[in-house]
Amino acid sequence: MGSVAAYTYGSKVVIHPWAELVHGGFVFQDPVAVAEASDCESIGRAIMEASALSLTGVPHPTDWKSLTAPLLKATNSKSWRQFALKSKYVYIANCAGRLMLEPHLRARDGSFTVIPNTAFEASSDSNRLVAMALDKAFAICV
Repeated sequence: MGSVAAYTYGSKVVIHPWAELVHGGFVFQDPVAVAEASDCESIGRAIMEASALSLTGVPHPTDWKSLTAPLLKATNSKSWRQFALKSKYVYIANCAGRLMLEPHLRARDGSFTVIPNTAFEASSDSNRLVAMALDKAFAICV
């Protein structure tokens, strides 16, 4: 199962894989893909590629601060908080080609929490369908 993060940021969609830690939880993982929000092909492709790159069994990082540096660089953001306060976030899990999308609520401190009862399944049959599902999930985010 691949885990992916997708964010809106201005007119862009920012996508990266999640790495599952040995003792549970997830941390940021390279690479970061940035696409125009209107480019369904690129968004769908980036989600499926990130899903394939998602790792499991990763040891806990020793340098937590540098983890999001590639994302901040890709978006010209000075901090995670600055990026998060201008973003919407959707968690995506790929289970054998079926995607589960979980829209999140953004808090004032820049953290995100799952919006209860909003997760839904989507097909990964084409990049366009994947991007359309993500757009639907972003519409739920606050």
